[in-house]
Amino acid sequence: MLDILSEYPKIRHIVGRVFSTIGPEIMIEHPTVEVMGHGEGEGILAEFCEAVRRGERPTNILGTWARDPQGKIIKNNPRPLANINDLMPDFSLFDDRRFYRPLGARIWKAFSIETYRGCPYTCTFCNSPQQVIIAKEQEQGNYLRRKSMDTLRREMAPMIERHQVEFFYINDDAFMARPKLEMMAFVKMYEEFKIPFWFQTRFEDFDEERLSALKSVGCYRISFGLEHGNEKYRREKLTRNISNQRILEQAAIVAKVGIPYTINTLIGMPYETRELFFETVRFIREIKTWDAHSVNIFVPYHKTALRDMALKEGWLDPNAQTTSVIGELILRMPKPYL
Repeated sequence: MLDILSEYPKIRHIVGRVFSTIGPEIMIEHPTVEVMGHGEGEGILAEFCEAVRRGERPTNILGTWARDPQGKIIKNNPRPLANINDLMPDFSLFDDRRFYRPLGARIWKAFSIETYRGCPYTCTFCNSPQQVIIAKEQEQGNYLRRKSMDTLRREMAPMIERHQVEFFYINDDAFMARPKLEMMAFVKMYEEFKIPFWFQTRFEDFDEERLSALKSVGCYRISFGLEHGNEKYRREKLTRNISNQRILEQAAIVAKVGIPYTINTLIGMPYETRELFFETVRFIREIKTWDAHSVNIFVPYHKTALRDMALKEGWLDPNAQTTSVIGELILRMPKPYL
């Protein structure tokens, strides 16, 4: 696409998302990349559009790396983190058909919301911890920010009125990883809407009281990150310090409250053997009360601890790029590993 755009010099473009922050040196190497957002995009995109409107070349925007007409790389200074309580999404530019999604044997008119940005956990397979590190290194502030309940109300109420929302996807990394008082404040605020919603979280983040309260205001489904069934492997390789017994107890609470849930696991992580994989299979069967199971192939995201392990062992080509979480594993581990 960028090759084609390069034939039309009046059309400006910018690329972004997580990889342009985590691996900017790799992305900017591509000669067709003109401007790249290095960090959060809300302020960057607004300034980019304004530069295009004025007919200017958008290469001097705070928080971007860019290429001038002579091919020189311009690394602009990072910009402060956004105040997410000041940002209101506007979905009016999208065709309504964009929002219809299947879930639970139904088609919903579903919209995404974000109640906080970042993650308090340090899982070694995930790039969220690196966002926290980068923000700290660049003196941008604390990457982990939560929206106030007033902000969420101001965001959702007009969205529901304008678009007849039937379902909300809460896109937080771990929705319930927040103080109990704040969780109950969300429940009180959301009583005004009671529109079905989905979120993902971890087994250690809830108790029966909080889960019951969420169900009373519309919690339709939850996804739980398990990742692996061997608790020693989870603790030592993934920094997930929760026992299998505790997971079984927490899963029993979910079943008692009566919220359907999915369990997410990964396969093909560094040092995983066939036997370790089948420990995951056996433990999933032991949990019993889930009704859906998502399995993804391990992706060695840049600057994650698990990727560094694979590189140190010589199991990964540093230039290899994954294009799918359900495709072929790109690690090349010797036996007895997968």
